[in-house]
Amino acid sequence: MLFGGEGAAISGDEATLEGRISDVLQYIRFSGVDICQYLNAHVLPKIRSNCHLMWQEKWLGQTA
Repeated sequence: MLFGGEGAAISGDEATLEGRISDVLQYIRFSGVDICQYLNAHVLPKIRSNCHLMWQEKWLGQTA
């Protein structure tokens, strides 16, 4: 859900990114694994930063 073909890490715009992140956090909360705080502090900021960079610099996107 974070890095797959339809994952948050390759979202094409802000709305898609936030929707996918929301889906991930909801899935994790229902699974009973308490890693939401870690994701919010360490993983999601990097994914957001990478997506913003890809949106600004189109040449950094996928080549396929």
